[in-house]
Amino acid sequence: MKTILGPVKFSPGTDKLLEVIEKMARCFESTVYLMHCENLLQEPADFSAGPREVRDRVAQELKGELHEIHHKGEELRAAGITTISLLVDGDVVDTIIKQANKIKADMIIMGARNRSLISEMIEGNIGINVLRKAPCPVLFVKP
Repeated sequence: MKTILGPVKFSPGTDKLLEVIEKMARCFESTVYLMHCENLLQEPADFSAGPREVRDRVAQELKGELHEIHHKGEELRAAGITTISLLVDGDVVDTIIKQANKIKADMIIMGARNRSLISEMIEGNIGINVLRKAPCPVLFVKP
């Protein structure tokens, strides 16, 4: 297993997820692609000729997420893991699958969220959809 894709959401379970990714990468001497997906087109009004404050807020949020994904990548690199950090635009499920195919991932390691059945029915379940479409095994890490 030479390539691991690790989608991260910057939630309370992120540190535990990174621990598992690090252990797996160390065991198999894998390269880790640490990825945060942000669906920029989900809120098109934020990128129209709308208020400058809105555009500035979105730009600041993206800058913070870019900093965070690079920081998490640096933590893995400091632990001796070859890591590439990515901030990617797109639908979360589709983007995870596209990246997994692009890098020829041998495994996807991602967090599992504890959500209610009603929440899953309304919003969908990212993990289940990734599992259904993934070109490789998917390991879920509980928070």
